[in-house]
Amino acid sequence: MHPDLDSWSSEERRALEAWVPALPPPGFAERATRAAEATRARSARRRRRSLAAAAAAAALIALGGMELRRRSGGEASEGSLADLAERTSVRLGSRGVLVAEVGSAARWTIDGEGRARVHHTAGNIFYRVDPGGPFIVETPAGTVRVTGTCFRIEVVSMKAFPAAFLGGAAGAALAGTLVTVSVSEGAVVAEAAKGPSVVRAGETVTLRSAPDGGAVATGAPPSAARRAPEASEERAELLATLPVEVRRQIEGVLAERDALVERRSQLESELRDTQEKLAAAERDLKEDAIVDIDQGTLNRMAEECELRFDHLALTAEPPNMSPAKMDRLEITPEEKAVADEVFAQHHEELVATIRALYTEVTGDRDTGSLAPNAMASEMNDKVPTLEIQQAFQRLALERAGQLPPPANPGAESPIYRLYRAFMTSGDRLEAAISDRMGPDFAHRYRRLEDGWGSKRRGSYGCPGEHP
Repeated sequence: MHPDLDSWSSEERRALEAWVPALPPPGFAERATRAAEATRARSARRRRRSLAAAAAAAALIALGGMELRRRSGGEASEGSLADLAERTSVRLGSRGVLVAEVGSAARWTIDGEGRARVHHTAGNIFYRVDPGGPFIVETPAGTVRVTGTCFRIEVVSMKAFPAAFLGGAAGAALAGTLVTVSVSEGAVVAEAAKGPSVVRAGETVTLRSAPDGGAVATGAPPSAARRAPEASEERAELLATLPVEVRRQIEGVLAERDALVERRSQLESELRDTQEKLAAAERDLKEDAIVDIDQGTLNRMAEECELRFDHLALTAEPPNMSPAKMDRLEITPEEKAVADEVFAQHHEELVATIRALYTEVTGDRDTGSLAPNAMASEMNDKVPTLEIQQAFQRLALERAGQLPPPANPGAESPIYRLYRAFMTSGDRLEAAISDRMGPDFAHRYRRLEDGWGSKRRGSYGCPGEHP
């Protein structure tokens, strides 16, 4: 047995026995010749290395987070690199060279007989290893054993990928670290929890640190320098590095996620449409409101000499609260009796006002058989349109707060006093119910149907305009 193999473990020897040599790649003879010449050149360089060691160490430290120390005796050495600001090449004693990309991290030891052990913890590093003793690269997901070859190892933490891309079962399946090993020349043995896997020139292997580990031959590895995948092409490239059973599980989760995203988009669109319709309905309600009219609408009403008012229905008998309203207001029969009592008193006062004004306008004192609504209509017919327009204009300005009410309303025209009684009736009835049953109940009762039993809105036009 070759003396170098005496130090190999039984697992290493079994892996070597399982290795099937590949045919020499194109240009192999030329590279072998160059390697022989390089070996002769190294003998000359070794004589100069002791003089340049201190200067080389200082230069390497300046590259950013990299250290290199010589041990006493032979060619033993150790070193590390981290937080690199640029691509960095490092000589690994007599065993080879590594080229580390930005963001890579590793540390290594090489003993006096050329046996090397590298702890590659992050990033993308290319290795060129010269023939010699065992050369082992340890990663978060497994180990890579070589004797002489060129290969690349890339360590990718799945934390770099967004939770929106890897969620649920997919995230659980890929939690941890993916390590890809790509071989350019020769062969390596990649070993993880599921056992060793021989990787030859032109092949790539993926090692997973979770949930169950393993080494599976795959296609091209994901790039640590690439941004988090979102496009379908990038997603497919990432999925291609995974075992079939894991890939199917993730594809199912992603398909479900895509369907949910599409459904969410549809619901958001429907919500926007509904909100727009509600906003339009609210604008219409404000525009047509009888109770709680906003100031802007009151100002516009004043410009157009428009009145809106609510009062009890002008029936022969005072109205009573219906059982349906009792249920909606959630009141007791005793409370209903109080409200009906207030209604009756207010209805009597409003009808008495109408009868008195009717007599003043028509001179007819025999009003006992006339309905209150009929008397109000006849008064409108007997009063000139201009007088009604003036009454509406003044009352609209008062309602908007642009004109104070008259100091002596009794001195105003009968038609002004009639519509003033109508316009103030709703507020006076609410105040009367509030005194007996509280302001919250009174306003809630009035707002139940946006006003009391009779609601009116209209204009005869402003003075000088045709009605």
